[in-house]
Amino acid sequence: MNKKRSLTVMVVVLAAAVVITGGLMASNMGFKLNRAMLGASDPSSATGVQTLGLPYNRQVGIDTASALFQDIGNTKVEIISRYLTASNSFQPYTFGLADFPLEEGQGLLVKMGTNFNYIVVGSHDPAAVIQLEGPGAASATGINFYAPPYHGTAATASALFQEIGNTNVEIISRYLTATNSYQPYTFGLGDFPIEPGKAYLVKMGTTLAYSPSQY
Repeated sequence: MNKKRSLTVMVVVLAAAVVITGGLMASNMGFKLNRAMLGASDPSSATGVQTLGLPYNRQVGIDTASALFQDIGNTKVEIISRYLTASNSFQPYTFGLADFPLEEGQGLLVKMGTNFNYIVVGSHDPAAVIQLEGPGAASATGINFYAPPYHGTAATASALFQEIGNTNVEIISRYLTATNSYQPYTFGLGDFPIEPGKAYLVKMGTTLAYSPSQY
């Protein structure tokens, strides 16, 4: 695998922790993630857009889209967007547009102008409860843009589907940078891995206050 595009998670131990093949186990952990962000000129990216999921306790000072924009580098990133459940749309941030706060479990779309390995630092909030909205006043379609914990126990879309509850969730989708499209998972469709530092569209049939399971 091209090292430039590899996703490497380095673990900063705050308590007992073990790194095993392809996964993490810990009671309390901090994270340092080398996240390969691809610009539109990269052959693996159609548009330079990709998802980004941050640790639930982000690095000190990175609490808004503008702060994240500056941290990635304003010569590298072009747009950072959050998903608005009420209108089924994305709200973009770049120079001249309104800023917005970053929230636990909130996935982001990031459009890069060039390739860049972004170093993400943070830790998990084990008390986090993520509101996954079903169709209703708070959600036009029941779609949520969810960023799982870096050490969540659900390693695949099928496992996350079961953890959220197959009577609650309808579809889980991942973004494919090469085709600028989403790959859905539900019963009868192909499974895929859940990766730290990425975010996923989760279509709910009902609203759920969800406490992600973690190692």
